[in-house]
Amino acid sequence: MLRERLSAVLGLPDSGTVLNLGLLHPGTPLFQPVMLPHPYVKCNLRGYDPHAPDIVADYEAVVGRLPVDQIAGSSSRVIALARYCLDRGIVLRPRGVVASHEHMPDSGRRLVEEAFGCPVTMVYMTSETGYAAFECSRRLMHFQDDFVLPEIGPAGDGGDGGSEGVGAIVLTALLSTPMPVIRYVTGDLASQPIDCGCGLPGTVTDGLLGRARTSLVGLDGSAYSPYALLAALASAGLPDFQVVQDEPGTLDLVSTGPADAADARVRDINTRLDAHFGAQQGFRLRHRPHHDFQFTASGKRNPVVQHLQLPDTTERSGYL
Repeated sequence: MLRERLSAVLGLPDSGTVLNLGLLHPGTPLFQPVMLPHPYVKCNLRGYDPHAPDIVADYEAVVGRLPVDQIAGSSSRVIALARYCLDRGIVLRPRGVVASHEHMPDSGRRLVEEAFGCPVTMVYMTSETGYAAFECSRRLMHFQDDFVLPEIGPAGDGGDGGSEGVGAIVLTALLSTPMPVIRYVTGDLASQPIDCGCGLPGTVTDGLLGRARTSLVGLDGSAYSPYALLAALASAGLPDFQVVQDEPGTLDLVSTGPADAADARVRDINTRLDAHFGAQQGFRLRHRPHHDFQFTASGKRNPVVQHLQLPDTTERSGYL
């Protein structure tokens, strides 16, 4: 039912073809018919990897060779598809682009919308509650309150440790009768509910902010929020990146695209970090353009990968 609602909002045709770049199970066929919410042919593509001959062959056989009505999948894989098309001059004009599973930075969204000439719609879901919310035309996230009861919990209820107006998303599934899911703390963060006025119903929040407890550990051993840094990286024009921490005060930045341009942006950000934190505080970036992205067991690629034990202290806001 929620997919039917989303199809109506996006104005998708009653039948067609979708490029699916979701988290696929092993053995998923390349082409697959689906009937709900509408009869579609689903083309299942894995995340693009130029070093995997079978994945390269799938992309060469499919992308640009058939009309596409919808593109859907995890944010990082949708961004990689956009870059694949731009690099090769392939023009795809879907009616809708739907991203999920991972946060998509604004710079990545701009890249995708440039490539496909179509706005990106973010969908929020969990394994425990299924589809829960999707963006309206104003890029605000509307929870479907007749399917899930959302709460934006206070800091400390799985929240981020004290950022004003931010809390953990807590969901109660209203239709899960065989196994009730009541006040499930998702581990995701969002701002407090607001009014929208676009006409779509549901509890509204100004987008998702990321995962709880993905703090950065500074040189001084303090915990810092990562979200100011992620915003700076996105505004610097890095559409596809990951921050990995293996030692206090140092963050490895993995990115795609031209390394020289990214190096220049990292130097600029480090200059700002030096000016804000001073000696022996905060964190600095170390660019690792040729390192591989790290994925979870389910295939997600989180923007922050933390390998350190986090200090049991209040999280600081990061940097200005």
